[in-house]
Amino acid sequence: MVGISHIFSCVLVTLTLGDPGANAASSDDVNFYLSGTLSERQKLRSGVYAIRGTRSFKDGQIPNSNLSGDVAIFCAFDESRVRLDNVEGVFTTKRDLTTIRRKYFRTDDESAVWLADKKTIWIQKPNAVMAGQFLFLDARAVGITTWNYVNDSRGSKLEKTISAYASGASQKSVEKMDDNLVQLVFVSNFTGRREELRLWIAPAQGYTVRLLESRTWTGDGKSEGWQVNERTITSWKEINGAWVPVASDMRKFRQTAEQGLDLKFDWQAVNEAVDAKYFTPAGFNTSEATRIVDTRGDEPVVVRDPR
Repeated sequence: MVGISHIFSCVLVTLTLGDPGANAASSDDVNFYLSGTLSERQKLRSGVYAIRGTRSFKDGQIPNSNLSGDVAIFCAFDESRVRLDNVEGVFTTKRDLTTIRRKYFRTDDESAVWLADKKTIWIQKPNAVMAGQFLFLDARAVGITTWNYVNDSRGSKLEKTISAYASGASQKSVEKMDDNLVQLVFVSNFTGRREELRLWIAPAQGYTVRLLESRTWTGDGKSEGWQVNERTITSWKEINGAWVPVASDMRKFRQTAEQGLDLKFDWQAVNEAVDAKYFTPAGFNTSEATRIVDTRGDEPVVVRDPR
């Protein structure tokens, strides 16, 4: 899926999309619906939630390749801070499963990460690059982000994602499915074949994205048709003035292989004050045997060394 992924990896310009009617001439304009989606997602200003789910992999051409691992995530965030704890089963290059455990927070002043296997907390600058994958650094972007960005350590920033949709495709169109659902179609031809990324949006339910699908038109002269590259189905609920995801099922397809993320969200708070303890190294609640290293200066400083 090289072509469609260019929409997200190469085009990250800043585009202001405010009120749904402010930047679009009519509801036939793609930007009308992107504006609505952005405005509604921005109503989610803070929250605390947990995720339980499964990561899976299978390949019809590889014996005994049906693998699955549990995913457990805790997240707390507001407009300037985020806390994210991950316990995930991930797949290695040897096609086996390993479990990783880590905790992370970021504020305007600093960030910190704890890795269970290292028994160390690293205090870093706020823009420090994280190691490994961290799911859902921006909960507002759930459902509208492609597989590669959901599984990227940089996270999936809502504003950049919407901007990429608005600017990255060679053709864009709106298809009205019924009174409650519209389909946005983004077309590219980077690979010489027609590639589409489609979003099904429900305007009356907070401009929520119910389905994301990317597909490529394939043909060899003998047969032709659409090949689905990835599909995400998301369900939503309105809580305290904001629509939030309650379930998301992501699938990525490549030849005979399929990867999956099947996730359920348990929202503990929406648009309420978030406890500051989540955004401190002490809030990781690690043992006294945990080493703490501050890497914000020119040289690392050991804050605590239990040895």
